[in-house]
Amino acid sequence: MDIRSVRNHLLPETESDPRFREHLRRLSANGLETLAIAEMAIPLFLMGGRIVLTPQTAYEPGRLWQAFAVVVIGILTLAVSRTAWASRNARSLACLSAWAGPTALLAISLWKPAAYLSTDDYIIAGISLIVITI
Repeated sequence: MDIRSVRNHLLPETESDPRFREHLRRLSANGLETLAIAEMAIPLFLMGGRIVLTPQTAYEPGRLWQAFAVVVIGILTLAVSRTAWASRNARSLACLSAWAGPTALLAISLWKPAAYLSTDDYIIAGISLIVITI
């Protein structure tokens, strides 16, 4: 196996082309904004599902904190995505934001009392949707 061929396949020369890099930069900046919007919409969508399916458990404090935390991360991501610095570092910021959202969901779920953990907890769906968006 030739290591150079593997390296050339994983790191193509086309990325050194300035026009191609500019195209990737624009796409990454748009992707960061899309991720921010998804981070704001997903918890609200899942909270709506909880309200419809199990209204008696939808307003538990832990679930409200989860939704609030991820929405705040989405708002911060959207605010940062509007800066010139973010357009140059959009990929790194998207990775950071996509890590922060699920981390907040999991951290708050560990903080909640065990009585609030049940089968109607949509943490996995929220994490999956955020990661798929990236």
